Amino acid sequence: MKRFNAAKTRVLYVDQSAQNLLTFKASLDSQFDVRLASDDECDMDIVHRESIDVVIADNNLPKKSGVQLLQELKSNYPEIGRILITCNKDINVLIDAIQLAGVYRFFVKPYTKSELLQIIKNLKSDCKKWSREDVLARISNM
Repeated sequence: MKRFNAAKTRVLYVDQSAQNLLTFKASLDSQFDVRLASDDECDMDIVHRESIDVVIADNNLPKKSGVQLLQELKSNYPEIGRILITCNKDINVLIDAIQLAGVYRFFVKPYTKSELLQIIKNLKSDCKKWSREDVLARISNM
């Protein structure tokens, strides 16, 4: 099942900060169909129910890390694009994000709106080229 279609890309942003959630939505809602969740609200039901195309998660979440959230997402919905945002430049977080969660991109705060817009657009373009089988094959080879 291909997640991307001609409609606006549906992006789920997960962050514990209400201010960050509101700022993200205000910044990107005109280009994307933005959904928001705090760590407490984010479970796989939201992803399935809302037909999410891309999940962007802050790594600093209260119940589990963004890497753990994206790793769970990778297991259940490998075709969904995953991006991690963190304020930590710890190389181990980067390694885990790539190896365990299969993130498309890793951002260290602060990042610019234009940078994030371009990455989401690139991700959408790349995902159109991949079938579910391609994604599963890539994951199994990691």
